[in-house]
Amino acid sequence: MTAETETWQRPIPDARRLRIDIAVGVIVAAIALLNLTLTRSTGSYFGHPPALPEQIVWALLCTLPLCWRRRWPDAVALVISIAFICGQSRYAPEQQLTTGALFSAIYTLGAWGRDHRRSTWLRSGIIAGMFIWLGISYLTALPRLSAAEFVKADGPVSPILAALVNGVLVNVLYFGFAFYFGEIAWTAERRRQLVEAQAAELVAAHEEEAARTVLHERLRIARELHDVVAHHVSVMGVQASAARRVFDRNPTKAKEALAAVEQSARTAVDELHRMLGLLRHTDPAPSAGAPPTPSATPGAPSPAPRSAGAAAGSRSSAPGSTPAAGGSTAAARGSDASGAAPVPIPTQASAPAVSPPGGAPDSSPATAPAAVGLHRLPELLDSVRHAGLETSLGVFGNEMDLPESLSLTGYRIVQEAATNTLKHADATKLDVRIRFHADELELDIADNGRGPTRRATGGLGLIGMRERVSAHEGTLETGPRTGSPGFRVRARFPLQRPARATTTPA
Repeated sequence: MTAETETWQRPIPDARRLRIDIAVGVIVAAIALLNLTLTRSTGSYFGHPPALPEQIVWALLCTLPLCWRRRWPDAVALVISIAFICGQSRYAPEQQLTTGALFSAIYTLGAWGRDHRRSTWLRSGIIAGMFIWLGISYLTALPRLSAAEFVKADGPVSPILAALVNGVLVNVLYFGFAFYFGEIAWTAERRRQLVEAQAAELVAAHEEEAARTVLHERLRIARELHDVVAHHVSVMGVQASAARRVFDRNPTKAKEALAAVEQSARTAVDELHRMLGLLRHTDPAPSAGAPPTPSATPGAPSPAPRSAGAAAGSRSSAPGSTPAAGGSTAAARGSDASGAAPVPIPTQASAPAVSPPGGAPDSSPATAPAAVGLHRLPELLDSVRHAGLETSLGVFGNEMDLPESLSLTGYRIVQEAATNTLKHADATKLDVRIRFHADELELDIADNGRGPTRRATGGLGLIGMRERVSAHEGTLETGPRTGSPGFRVRARFPLQRPARATTTPA
């Protein structure tokens, strides 16, 4: 037994249990008085009993203290033990209920004693006192015993010896069970308390880890949004420079470039709002710690941060994939989030960038390689296929250009869902469907694995998904598939269909 176990004190029971004890004590005392009446009526006395009032006193002293057996187990055990010995020394006729009350008092002292070490010594002392009293009663009764009192004895053992051994054996079992059951009850309660304390610590640790994961996921999303904003600012610089160079020679192209600058500015402000919303979240800051390693499908494109001028060029859709993330659209909220109609961002896929005079190739960020987004899903699913899963990708509805941050978020959600499928689902197939509705984008990722595993219990990967979806004011549904085995992740994002930019004549 450890030092911590020795010092642990069992708490006092609640008020309901204390009221139950009072009711039980009163009922046992009443039954003891009834049994005393029946015993007197049958004349089953041992020795010369005292007067009736004294018999009632001994019966009540041995049973009524059970009303407080769990509030003051030490005192109740002492009172009942002393009253029991005194009652027997006075030949009180009520023995059945008082014997049960003594057993209950010793058991309760072991199970509910505040100081376990003290209760152990106290129980041992009470039991030792009972055996001393038993020895004294045998010594005083032996001179009066004779073989004539055992006229029906026919066993091989002396009747007097058999009576002594029987009495000792019965008392050993009686007090041994009372001691043992009390010890078992105390140990079981202590283990339960330890398990609950450990479970609470695990829950607290899990919550702390989840909070830490949320923080680092928000920071990661904010870094990615920062890259998106930096991209748009780079595009603005390139287009503004081009507009300045061709303003006098080709006003039409200059207006197109200025319209692109306007739309890039609106999109950058929208992404800044989203990034600040993440960083200003009111959840309590978790304790510091190393950020968890982002989960990624083996062989999938690495989510390495991009510089301010990287990955800003045209986006071409691979067969069966979604539209280009770089040729994206966003709700032009402006500084007051008024919800103005969106204006398309010019890219090589929608509006040609204005080349500088001389026709020299433009090596600006606007023509940088495509960044991670939904257009890279075929590559991601190829890596998943190489890991052993059969994959399928379907795009439904009228495709449209997406904000770069939204395209990146969609890619990350599919990536995390695929990772969970590989790790936990024991699946053979992964189905990814992208649906363009009138006012929302829907991502539906489903597998045919085991269904509700620990993926549905709020794992860290799902926390990251929720943070990303929340950043775009969308909704996330996760859980087992309906009507077939497997697990489904479904994310919905609100969309605003792009309106064409118009330029006002100078």
